[in-house]
Amino acid sequence: IDRNFGAAFEKAQLGAGIELPAKGRVFISVRDEDKRLIVSLASRIHSLGLEIYATRGTARALSNSGIPVEIVLKIHEGRPHALDLIKNRQVQLLINTPSGRMERSDDRQIRSNAVQFKLPCITTLAAASATLQGMEWMKNRPLDVTPIQEPWPTARKITRRNSLPTSTSFASSSWSK
Repeated sequence: IDRNFGAAFEKAQLGAGIELPAKGRVFISVRDEDKRLIVSLASRIHSLGLEIYATRGTARALSNSGIPVEIVLKIHEGRPHALDLIKNRQVQLLINTPSGRMERSDDRQIRSNAVQFKLPCITTLAAASATLQGMEWMKNRPLDVTPIQEPWPTARKITRRNSLPTSTSFASSSWSK
């Protein structure tokens, strides 16, 4: 719980056992429809001090926008590829939006290995944006504990006016309104 979305998202990730990286490398491979939108997110990743690996098409979109990126092959294109990065623990975060038929097999292998190696794997740009908000919050401020009563101090205790019927047959019981 937090008043700031980035902090709340970071806390939720930590609660789920996912540690978002403060340093290291990010692998990005997005479908064609997402290439224009990934540029601003990748720029934020770069400004956090993380290095970026990307597949050829995604790398082209990023480098055309002045974002430093290292090209990595898709699995079916040869080696070194994304699975090598995961298995060798060379990346700390994956952003991979599902795409076409051939890549679908790659996407499945990437996500499966991410789970096996306990790497955060983001599959939508909305989730990538939320993840970055959490990472940016953590870079600039520590997390603190927020009591549940704090965001909602005027919340009132709700009590039931009538108790449950004592009869085991609810069909014959009457509830007051």
